[in-house]
Amino acid sequence: MRSILKIFLLSRIDALLFCLAAFSFVSILKAQTANVYIQPVEQNINADSSIFVTVSISNVSDLHSYSITLPYEGSLVEITDVNELDFFAAHSILFFPKINSAQNSLLVDAAILGPNTQTGSGDFFEVEFKAKAAGVVHLNLQNIILRDSQNNDIPFTTSGGIIRINPVTDVSEIYNERASINTISNYPNPFNNSTVIIYNANYNEQIELKIFSLLGDLVFSKQAMGIPNVENKFNWNGKNNLGVELPSGIYLVTIFEKDIFASKKITLLK
Repeated sequence: MRSILKIFLLSRIDALLFCLAAFSFVSILKAQTANVYIQPVEQNINADSSIFVTVSISNVSDLHSYSITLPYEGSLVEITDVNELDFFAAHSILFFPKINSAQNSLLVDAAILGPNTQTGSGDFFEVEFKAKAAGVVHLNLQNIILRDSQNNDIPFTTSGGIIRINPVTDVSEIYNERASINTISNYPNPFNNSTVIIYNANYNEQIELKIFSLLGDLVFSKQAMGIPNVENKFNWNGKNNLGVELPSGIYLVTIFEKDIFASKKITLLK
């Protein structure tokens, strides 16, 4: 009876040790599996803005080459640039990004010249997107191939990312919601170094002049006295309130006077 009990206990211990060994082996394999991923995982931008997405890898051993496809929603974003990053920086490599606008996808192939390999974690490449319209862009890496110098496949996991694009509000609509009897003009328009902004005032009171970018950012503001029945003038030099020159573009001049206002688009050309 004791022999039977001893055999039973030993078999249970052996089974437990086997399970622990198997669990440890799976954990080691999982820890060593490469992960190809997108960062940041989630970003928020406005339409007409640019954003950068990085494709990276972690825990890879003896990587010699990779091939990655990145599809995207062409109605919402477009790719404007692709740049190699530092994972293969210690080697001479071939780096081939190919944008297929018809299929809304990016294919990137890269390989080390010669038999060398790279181990560790780092960034493969960076993609610059230009947002075209509001919506949600789901970025999921596809057709991933990782290979060592013997052309053997390297196992991996992968994860994607999201770009949330907010609609751009036309600031000309915001500031023209109510009717205004003010009028604004400027000359020259377009202008380079400076332009004269001319406006009519309805009251002999303080007015507020504000200049916005088309994204709605306030770039310049000034308060002055408005004089009725004459042309009020202000010379703007294309700089913000800190004296920094603004880039070329279309700006919106808005005059606020009590509860009325008027707006006009002006063009700065450098």
